[in-house]
Amino acid sequence: MNLQICAALLLTPLAALDAAELPGKPVVFWSAEPVLPGETAVFEGAGFSGDAKVELSPLGSTEKATSVPVLDANERSLRFMVPKDWAAGAYRCRVETKSGAAKRLINAPQPWWIQADDGRQATPGGWVRVCGRCLALDPAKAAVRQATKRSLNVAKLAKSFGDRPKVLATFATMGMKSPAARLELRRDGQSWALPLGETSTWSLDAGVPKDLSPGDYELWTHNGTGGDAGWVHVDRLKIAAANKPWLQRAFDVIEMGATPDDDTDDSAALQKALDEIAVKGGGVVSFPRGRFLLTGGFVLPQNVVVRGAGTELTHLVWADTETPPDAFFASSEGGVGIEDLSLYALNYRVGVRVKAPKDAARAKNVCIRRVRVRFTALSVKGLTLEAIRQRLESLRGAAVFEIFADNVQIIDCDLAWTKNIGFAAQGHDIVCRGNRAQADEGGWCPVGGGRRAIVEHNDFNGVTTGITRGAEVFFAHNRIAHVYHGFREGFTTDGAFGGPGLLKDAKVTGREIRHAGASGRTEPPYIPAFVRVISGAGAGQWRRVERFERDRLIMDRPFDVPVDASSQFYAANAMTRHILFDNEWSDTGIAAQFYGGALDCVMAGNRSARSGGFRAWGNETAWYVQMLDNHITD
Repeated sequence: MNLQICAALLLTPLAALDAAELPGKPVVFWSAEPVLPGETAVFEGAGFSGDAKVELSPLGSTEKATSVPVLDANERSLRFMVPKDWAAGAYRCRVETKSGAAKRLINAPQPWWIQADDGRQATPGGWVRVCGRCLALDPAKAAVRQATKRSLNVAKLAKSFGDRPKVLATFATMGMKSPAARLELRRDGQSWALPLGETSTWSLDAGVPKDLSPGDYELWTHNGTGGDAGWVHVDRLKIAAANKPWLQRAFDVIEMGATPDDDTDDSAALQKALDEIAVKGGGVVSFPRGRFLLTGGFVLPQNVVVRGAGTELTHLVWADTETPPDAFFASSEGGVGIEDLSLYALNYRVGVRVKAPKDAARAKNVCIRRVRVRFTALSVKGLTLEAIRQRLESLRGAAVFEIFADNVQIIDCDLAWTKNIGFAAQGHDIVCRGNRAQADEGGWCPVGGGRRAIVEHNDFNGVTTGITRGAEVFFAHNRIAHVYHGFREGFTTDGAFGGPGLLKDAKVTGREIRHAGASGRTEPPYIPAFVRVISGAGAGQWRRVERFERDRLIMDRPFDVPVDASSQFYAANAMTRHILFDNEWSDTGIAAQFYGGALDCVMAGNRSARSGGFRAWGNETAWYVQMLDNHITD
């Protein structure tokens, strides 16, 4: 049975289809989905009462709606069961009371956000990812439900939970067909089906055809149920070929004077290549096979890629010093890449830093791929205890990669460092995939600080991962282990404040809330903020704050359910729409937690061994968190 924690509050884009036109008319803010036959549906909202009636019908069917018994109902919550002999799929639901009726779709696709191989756009031959809820039906659960109906071996099927290949093989042997999720692009009356890779209830990963013409398209999705009525519009997607002619200009460091595998300093040759690239508007610094000795730090101009001959073949090595540079590589604008090489240093401060000056536009377009890092400040023979203490103290603000930028990709890197930050990626449209990270003295790999991040298929050792701030995060298929220093969390969110908090003497007019006191923020404007009705009339609703102004704030839209003098409001950051799926934690403190400000978040199919399990807590604003099919062992 699913454990679904539906703490009292939230409004999704698939909120009630009808606004509160009549006093007390039922309105659905949020529902716990997916919900399969024989499971309990939970609605949160307003206007439910003891006389509530519920009717269900399969989406796309012409069958007459079926009345289902209400398990319990009050002003804010409604529960009923989906008939256990129904087929899994999307359903139409109608809730009726004496004051009116509300309609809602259950188990229809709910796309929350998209990301693509070039950030907000995709390239021909690239990829696009859709994240959300109910994007595909869970094949394992559907198999067990169907097996139950057919008196088949449910125990055998249950062992296949979480193993998609085994589940699909089971379907085949049973003569069953799994509902097939679909993604397609549409434009000018034409449609293009996108080939799907990894699919789950929470994510669809699709390729973009190489021969697709550039232009603006509409992206649509279908989870395999509901017929034509099951199609849902996702978003607009721009397809544009990558226009980077500067990548054709290579500047070989050997031609600039570098000599591999000797004891001379090659810094002047690297600087010469960077200077020529800056003059010519971009290019590739090409390092062949070999070991190159460097000193000091280097500023990367825009449109430059530092490229080696391979992670195992090209080694950039910094000599040990008690006064390392502030950063080995630095950029203030972005438009940079580092790939196919290794970076070696003993004492260090920051390996790669991309950060715009204060008050300047945030940097963008950063790609670090197939880079090995060994920053091991203590692996020096003969260090005294005092020298070790000083080095550890100096590493308090250290980082391997410190990236404050949009459209960032950190892919297939192998990082080992002494302590503190491994990779910190703060901005919009971040992808961290296939990395190995190990901190000898304990460390962190935080992402966030904006919207849209994919963190998947990474291996973390001695590292606490998490989201510092922001919305729309897909954290999946990661392994986190051996977090002993301070016995810290394996995964945590943070930054739940960042606003005025409780609003005093608040008065609402349309999209505006005026209140006593200041509406100041301690966060930059690109970090999402929300206001929630935490008690009184209209409790359970939230709205995105578009603007903070002295003694007022402006919401993205008015509340559906009226508020009054009894209503209390809380305005701050919100870690909203985070999906933790199919991760494994072992030997950590708490395995994973949504701490403070969690809003419409999911933990599904995760495993915790010799760790503290899973929780959502803090600041009294962990709302609408679903915990599904997680396992605690050992």
